[in-house]
Amino acid sequence: MHVEQIATIGDVDRFEWDALAGDDVFASHGWLETIETTCLVRGEQRYFLIRDRDGLDSALDSHHRRLNGVAFPFDATFLPMLKELLADRVTIYVARQDGRPISVVVGFRAGDAMFLPMVGMDGERQRSSFVYFNNSYNVPIEDAIASGVRRIYCGKLVYEMKTRRGFTLLPLSMYLLPPHRMHRAALRAVVAAQGVRMRAMMRG
Repeated sequence: MHVEQIATIGDVDRFEWDALAGDDVFASHGWLETIETTCLVRGEQRYFLIRDRDGLDSALDSHHRRLNGVAFPFDATFLPMLKELLADRVTIYVARQDGRPISVVVGFRAGDAMFLPMVGMDGERQRSSFVYFNNSYNVPIEDAIASGVRRIYCGKLVYEMKTRRGFTLLPLSMYLLPPHRMHRAALRAVVAAQGVRMRAMMRG
């Protein structure tokens, strides 16, 4: 990670800055440029640009935006901080192509269990390779066997693919209370339909 102090927002590429600012309008390049040129805020303005040298944060962010429509909730300091605080209890699996990271998987360990809650994937390059399957499942499974991990927990979605690789579905209880009656009725139908699908998969 590289931290650089910026004297004026004009010294930074607009697209690079806005990619880091995400959906925060008041952190956008255009807004900060307006503040500088119109003197909306008096006094010296100081900016700090944190660049992720490895590009791992970018992979996590692009994947999260593609699936959820919002930016990854942590900045470029997140992965270094994880390694510093958790040491060997966290493993970051990285696959590269032409020196550029195209897949990032964050794995947490607790006893004989591993948890894989965070995946970052280059949407374009993953289509021409098997990096999603290899880096998200095959490599962690091999690592788990070698290190004595007996259980691996993954997130939701692509259930059929996970079961073909030996995963089983765990029944969980969840309490949801939308604020409006109409929302509750709609959610009840969605959850019921999803429950029918999950029960059929667990029987199969």
